[in-house]
Amino acid sequence: MTPATSLRRRLVEWLLPPLLLLIGISAAVAYGIAVQVATRAYDRALLDPALAVANHLNFDGEVPVLDLSAAARDALLVDTIDRVFISVVDHDSRWLVGSHELPLPPAVGNEPLFYDARLPSGPRVRVVALPVLRDGVRVALVLAAETQVKRDRLVNETLAGVVLPSLGVAVLAVVVIWLGVGRGLAPLLRLSEEMHRRSPRDLSPLPARDQPAELQPLVDATNELLGRMGDALAVQQRFVENAAHQLRTPLAGLLAQTELLAREPAIAADPAFAALRERVERLRAAAGDTSHLAHQLLTLARADPREHPADRFARFDLRDLGDELAQRWVPAALARRIDLGLELESAPLLGERWLLLELASNLIDNAIRYTPEGGVVSVRTRSVDGRAQLEVEDNGIGIPAQAAGRVLERFYRIDGTPGEGSGLGLAIVREIADGHGAEVEIGAPEHGRGTRIRVSFPAPGAAADGR
Repeated sequence: MTPATSLRRRLVEWLLPPLLLLIGISAAVAYGIAVQVATRAYDRALLDPALAVANHLNFDGEVPVLDLSAAARDALLVDTIDRVFISVVDHDSRWLVGSHELPLPPAVGNEPLFYDARLPSGPRVRVVALPVLRDGVRVALVLAAETQVKRDRLVNETLAGVVLPSLGVAVLAVVVIWLGVGRGLAPLLRLSEEMHRRSPRDLSPLPARDQPAELQPLVDATNELLGRMGDALAVQQRFVENAAHQLRTPLAGLLAQTELLAREPAIAADPAFAALRERVERLRAAAGDTSHLAHQLLTLARADPREHPADRFARFDLRDLGDELAQRWVPAALARRIDLGLELESAPLLGERWLLLELASNLIDNAIRYTPEGGVVSVRTRSVDGRAQLEVEDNGIGIPAQAAGRVLERFYRIDGTPGEGSGLGLAIVREIADGHGAEVEIGAPEHGRGTRIRVSFPAPGAAADGR
């Protein structure tokens, strides 16, 4: 599966090419302007030596003569950066004085003509051809030329002065876009975090206030969906609760009748009723399991966190559940010859007492069911760093690591698990733990085989979250 591309990256990929194109266009325009500026500035300077030479031409005969000393001529050729060339030709383009290398212009009028050329020795030069007129007739042509080092340098400096800041602006724009998109996506990320923090049972509406206009349709649609899901879940919860409640009375009567039937003296003592006694025992066991399932379904329906808001929790100590747990589960442990030990230390917390009693009962019931006869089940309460902990440990068949997450799901049972469990015990534990903002940790005891389930509750001063 192709990994999803972030919105930030997409925006940068969409905006960067047009931005670079604009920088390129800006650089091209700047280059053209720089060339024009350099050409105009240096062409005016190049015309000066040509005018100086033209002013010193004498026409005693048909051939003009340059009346300029060698020192003055050398002064005209002085330049600290470029090489300067001077040449004079007559009206028939015959060389009279100066450099032989300068190429003649393609056409000459009565005005100075600037053009680019390349010397036979290699360098590029800028040339001005200045016609010398006598009675309106061109009698000579003065050529002045220089290499283009200054011009190229000015163009490059101008171009760098435009392009480099533009690239800096582009980088800054990308950073601003990146940070701006992150800031713009902050409300969406907060909504995502809100959904991740929630319990799967929490279907309360998302906060719609102060949301950006672009997110409002998504929030409204999500809240509408959550509302429909909440209604459907409420109908399901009411059905399960009503069904379980309605089943409890007839199941209790059926269980009582089977127990009375099993105690009938004729059936209990007469060997002729051995087969009947076996069937009665099976019926009583089935009635007991069904009654237990109905009780678990009712507990699961009533454990909905929405029905038990945290602001209604009371402060009490897990250690105070010890007597009720002992009365409820010691007989069941003795019946299976299991050593049920209670190691109870003070563990104060905020919660719903009857729900936490059900949580502990389901953990103990689960441990007794899946611990072989003669095994050991230990129940511990303590406070660690201000957090109350309830821990139930056994030396039974254990839970495979790969199934540790799934055993908390409703009606999930590990393949090959013995017994007639319903798969609801640990689901009830998770439901109650979520409602109290607690964490459920499933692992193995430090020594030996078995299962250790630890429920850690928030400190009493912290609000129970996780709904």
